[in-house]
Amino acid sequence: MVKHEVIAMHPPAKWTREGLEAALVHSRGNLGRGVRIRSIHAQSMVNDPLIREFFQVWLAAGIEVRVTPVVPTRMLIYDRQVAIVQSEPGDPAGGAVLIRGALLVRSLTALFETLWTSASEPQDVPRAASGDALTGQQTAVLRLLATGAKDEAIARTLGVSTRTVTRIVGELTALLGAGSRFQAGARAARLGWLD
Repeated sequence: MVKHEVIAMHPPAKWTREGLEAALVHSRGNLGRGVRIRSIHAQSMVNDPLIREFFQVWLAAGIEVRVTPVVPTRMLIYDRQVAIVQSEPGDPAGGAVLIRGALLVRSLTALFETLWTSASEPQDVPRAASGDALTGQQTAVLRLLATGAKDEAIARTLGVSTRTVTRIVGELTALLGAGSRFQAGARAARLGWLD
């Protein structure tokens, strides 16, 4: 039985409401015993209405949730002592491997902690996590901003007015919830919108 901590990584998957509700009952039992639960999900899952709904439920229950563009494999680690890792990344039906042993589990925990540090809060991922909600013009401006181009240079490159570029930069910073052009560029890069 877990005593202190559960950490989990979840790549993109098809989830059912029933499966999520069953897992939530189990998680609430752990939370009620003072267990800390942290979970990293693939950022693309932000686009799934069911998962978006459960992000809110999990957060309200006390589960810490973050999202990141790439989650390499499904993994659960209990009390930093035992890990269950998907045996074939990309094949959820391929089984799992149970790992006991402080050295290997510590390495897997370090992988989780690295992803956790660079991951985003779900509410910080606006609209489509992939950037698909951007117009072609917004994407072009974002890419040019990432190169350090000024509004005037972007306007010349795109054949639009500087005022149009300034407006689009404002839209992008609002969409990304950023306080500055630099922060917008950093968030867009972290979200994978510049790939």
